[in-house]
Amino acid sequence: MNRKMNGKNSMDDIAIWKAMVEITQIPAKPQKEDSWLFYIPNHNYPIGLEIFGDNKLTWRYFTKADYLEGAKAIGYQMLGLLRQKFPSINGVVKIRPIKNREIKEDFYKDDR
Repeated sequence: MNRKMNGKNSMDDIAIWKAMVEITQIPAKPQKEDSWLFYIPNHNYPIGLEIFGDNKLTWRYFTKADYLEGAKAIGYQMLGLLRQKFPSINGVVKIRPIKNREIKEDFYKDDR
């Protein structure tokens, strides 16, 4: 089955899904015992943190999933756990397909 996705990507070309939580609002008050930058929202899967920026800093937690629905679930779970621990933090969930050829390339490439 070679279904089209977004008119250009075949579902067969997708190796994994990258689930990302881009932080749009950092916590209003620092917490004495914990920093949101060092907090890992879940220990059931590996999580990375990207920090980049030109005119403003952007923070993005990310992990991988085998399926689109799993990536969405993990992304919203990460955001929910961050909000539970740091109530004033906010972010958006982003999902990106990683194609088979990209696995050999740079998985951490810019997702902006």
